[in-house]
Amino acid sequence: MIYNIPLALLSSYPDENVVVRSSDPRALVKAALEDSSGRVKSVQLLSPGKKAEDLRDLPLSTPVDLCLTDAHSDKGILPMWRKLLEGRAVRLVVPVVAGFGHLVKEALRADLRVRLRIDQPDDDSVRELEDCFVFFIREADVKEPVDFFYGLFRSFLTKRVESLWQIQEEHPASNCYVTDAGEATLSERLAQAEHGPDLATFLANHKLNLFVRREECCTCRFFKHCEGYFKLPRDGYACSGIKEFLELVWDAATELRADLSQAPVASRARH
Repeated sequence: MIYNIPLALLSSYPDENVVVRSSDPRALVKAALEDSSGRVKSVQLLSPGKKAEDLRDLPLSTPVDLCLTDAHSDKGILPMWRKLLEGRAVRLVVPVVAGFGHLVKEALRADLRVRLRIDQPDDDSVRELEDCFVFFIREADVKEPVDFFYGLFRSFLTKRVESLWQIQEEHPASNCYVTDAGEATLSERLAQAEHGPDLATFLANHKLNLFVRREECCTCRFFKHCEGYFKLPRDGYACSGIKEFLELVWDAATELRADLSQAPVASRARH
């Protein structure tokens, strides 16, 4: 289990594996440097702005997420972040809100890995998702992955089922989000969701309820990958748009699988 915790609660989790978040980069560096047990698995800098340069003293072995609050950050700062944090595992965490697509593309052009923070996208955001995915999969100069695109595409390509809950680091069996008030919950996007006394059973109960209510999940061919991910946090979300996006990813994976099947054996082995 990995706990995503605010820096102020680090001492309350002395034996657990943690992801530590804070808007104070120097405090994050201090926490990582003082971690002798290896339990700090990564750090998250909230609202990084130009403060990311203060992460230069972070141990090279410590991954870092630069967590944006909107999609309108200064694009010109992205290459600077990449240069300052060179040699570290860096992800730019981008919320899927209006206009996020341009930031994703600029991040990829700057060789920054991207993680999308998504819940229930509207039609415009789905169109941006599709545009970003095509850019990610077709643009020759893209060197870094986009999470969740990469995990979902890999799952479709290999036919090994990976749940979006796992891909998005929100699966209750392996991840726990601790609010600033110290409450253990499912994830940041579901911090206000009703989860009952046992987080471990939440996902099973959620899936069962979807079928009891005869939601569209009952006939969705992507359900084993999604497991009702897009049916939260708000009731009544219609998945028609996001299913079109999933079809796009499925088709791209099917196309590549067909291409690989026709490649010479030696060439497939190299891949």
